[in-house]
Amino acid sequence: MRTETWILFTVIFLLEGCVGMKSRTSMENSDWYRDTFQYVQSEENHKIFITSTELWCGQVSSTEDDVVYLKDQRCLRSVVRAWYGGYCNQSHDVPGRFSLSHQYLDAPLRKDDFIVFAAIHGLKGGHSIIPDRIARVEQEEEGDNYIVIPFKFDHAAYAEGKAREEALNKLCSRDIVTVETMLKNGFSPNTPDNKRHTTAFHHRLSYLGEPEILKLFIRYGADVNAVDGTGRTLLGIAAVNLYCPIILCRILLEAGADPNINPNQEKARYSCKEEPLPPLIAAAQRGNIELMQLLIEHGADPGISVKVPVSVPLGIKIPDCVTPLSVAVSHKQPQAIRFLL
Repeated sequence: MRTETWILFTVIFLLEGCVGMKSRTSMENSDWYRDTFQYVQSEENHKIFITSTELWCGQVSSTEDDVVYLKDQRCLRSVVRAWYGGYCNQSHDVPGRFSLSHQYLDAPLRKDDFIVFAAIHGLKGGHSIIPDRIARVEQEEEGDNYIVIPFKFDHAAYAEGKAREEALNKLCSRDIVTVETMLKNGFSPNTPDNKRHTTAFHHRLSYLGEPEILKLFIRYGADVNAVDGTGRTLLGIAAVNLYCPIILCRILLEAGADPNINPNQEKARYSCKEEPLPPLIAAAQRGNIELMQLLIEHGADPGISVKVPVSVPLGIKIPDCVTPLSVAVSHKQPQAIRFLL
């Protein structure tokens, strides 16, 4: 038997002792586990880190800011510069303290979760979990097998300053390959920018709005009901898109977007050149009958109202509570008026 394979099975044996598994079949066949084991062993990996990379397991005791505390933790493998292998001598520290910005994981770490992860050994005894290399281990509902469920880490949200701006710029690229690469690498379409709490999803709908990239964002977990710092909803932005508002709104609606989210400018953190409007009011303002019909078919309330300054025919802005019908009247959209009556 090859040495590398023997080491892997030895690690799995230790893992069984850590959780009392009756069966290790699913663990041995887990692509994520094998890939992470190889990552710890990787020579290229050890050109990046000046200390050892390690494979750990343990049960979550509690979390605090950027720290995860474990109980019954065990080092499964510790490798220094890809040539020396052993086990970290701090395996049984109580409590086990590991650095991880866990708030950027796609799912919360729960008390008593059993996790497996790669970590960097700290020079002063602290350990840092590698955010792309952490998974939850759960027992299947039927049988003794266990399944490995990898976490996804939102690198764009974790990034600060220029790094976050660069990530968002790539997510807003017109090159679908670049966008998909970013999404695959853990950059979330829900990450807000540093200025106006506007996500890449909002930016894309505001300026570009390509349907295929919009579908890609949704496939990678974009929140179709997200509201940005100016109070704008995604449907509200799509409804005023200059190129294909009906196509964009249909994609969002079919993905579960709520057409009745009512933007509240008074609670918005930042000012906006145009008042944020519910999509049906925006469609009535422009006399887009087809879009109005689509929105109503998906549950939009024809009587929805919102308090905003409205431009009346004389050009004077007055605070008023407007509805789709009142906006159609003030903007002289006779077809929209007839549709709504």
